[in-house]
Amino acid sequence: RIRDLESQINSLNNDIEKLKQPTSTYLKSPSPSNQEIRQHEPKTEILFLSTPNSDGSFNESSASNTYKDGASIYRLMKTGSANAKFQIDEKETSIKLALQYPDKNIDPVCDAENAFNPRANKISTIKMGEAELQNGKWIINSKALIRYED
Repeated sequence: RIRDLESQINSLNNDIEKLKQPTSTYLKSPSPSNQEIRQHEPKTEILFLSTPNSDGSFNESSASNTYKDGASIYRLMKTGSANAKFQIDEKETSIKLALQYPDKNIDPVCDAENAFNPRANKISTIKMGEAELQNGKWIINSKALIRYED
């Protein structure tokens, strides 16, 4: 009787395993096709940058894939493996940080359409700047054009 019960348990366990496999295969099946579809979509890589170098470049090593409150000032959108467009990030904390020291945080990589106003609390990007990755630095090919607003 014990052998019969053990045999039935083994049989039931095998049935359970067989039932699990089609379900897991079914669940796994749509996943790769979804991934394939996603791979074909153009993906824009966004990097966040802090203060530019005085020569108007950004160090690639200081770029981050995530926004860092109190550190990120610029948002850089890659348009190719070594090309990108950039602007001052639109978040309030980014703008406040940029406005603290405009001569260091803004002037090296942006041209202003109007004069800096100490009361300014907003910066609008009129035209995005362009940058190219060379030897570990994002070199600015054309500065962003901004407008100070209050």
